[in-house]
Amino acid sequence: MFVLRNKNLNSNNKVGSLQYYSNQSKWQAYFLASSTFAGNGNVQSKIYVPVATAYNSNPTQAVITPTVAFTNSTTKTLYLDGTTSYTNAATVTGVDKTITYTSSDESVATVNASGVVTAVGIGTATITASVAAELGVNKEASDTYNVVVKNTTTIAGLKALYNSAQSTAKAFSADLTNAIVTYVNGSHAYIQDASGAIYASCGSSLTAGKKINGAVSGTITAPNQIDEIKTIDISAAIVTDDGVIPAALTKTVAEIKANAATLDGQLVTINTVTVDKPSTTTTLKDGSKIDDVEATITMYSPNSGASVNDKEKGNFTGYISLYNGTTPRINLYEQSQFVKTHNAPTAQVLTFGEEDV
Repeated sequence: MFVLRNKNLNSNNKVGSLQYYSNQSKWQAYFLASSTFAGNGNVQSKIYVPVATAYNSNPTQAVITPTVAFTNSTTKTLYLDGTTSYTNAATVTGVDKTITYTSSDESVATVNASGVVTAVGIGTATITASVAAELGVNKEASDTYNVVVKNTTTIAGLKALYNSAQSTAKAFSADLTNAIVTYVNGSHAYIQDASGAIYASCGSSLTAGKKINGAVSGTITAPNQIDEIKTIDISAAIVTDDGVIPAALTKTVAEIKANAATLDGQLVTINTVTVDKPSTTTTLKDGSKIDDVEATITMYSPNSGASVNDKEKGNFTGYISLYNGTTPRINLYEQSQFVKTHNAPTAQVLTFGEEDV
């Protein structure tokens, strides 16, 4: 910072600013300040003072305009459940200067003095590499690129966002590959990829049989520790009609209970089971159970779409969920998902005659 003072005219101190000549080949810069002189009236004057350090003995050589460039200036995507760091150093040409790295949003990504970026939270941050200007030597220079941080690339990664009971919706961002909408019934839906399946309570925005590739976002929650997509935006993804809905897996109750975490959100069929209901109502409620010769599992009809009678036998096809994170249950949405094979037994009246004497 420079201060000009006119001692003879008793002027006030004035702070000036560095300027660059636009039509001067020898002096590359000057210092501009204004001063109010006291004497025969107040006179406002501007003083132009060439800056000595900016003097160039070679009139054809200007103040250096350096170049800063990242190794790769294209947008980089990082995933919180995968690759969370990225090294992308910058170089400077024209001057021997130290490069400074900064992030526009450190809640999304940070960057250290070597240009190593670390993902912190979902969103987009601009990473800047710059060198500062030096009076009479060089101008400022910089380069930038964007870092996008997402949660995951898989359905399993979405399900891992919550590991305990949670009712508050949490934003998510993901890049999915060949995710199939396997079922839609009103607001109820399921989405499955190679890593697993998840329940979605936003079925009205989805269509069964659609295949999703690319960027999706929305909110996820886990009431009763059941992973649930509350809202989903697939407008930025590639959505096609060639999704192949997986066939139901045939399992015993014991197999479901032993592999519940893997089967969570998938369609299964349990053959030859008996209904055991705690009440006389025909609608399936929490607490209704079905059992085979090996084990018992809870069944539920989320939208009262299936009705059965106590002690009926049949084959059940439904979607598995983990209630409270540990208790598997089978969810039936339609009456057609229960195929009755035996009616409930009825009481028989036996008549005994008098014994002959």
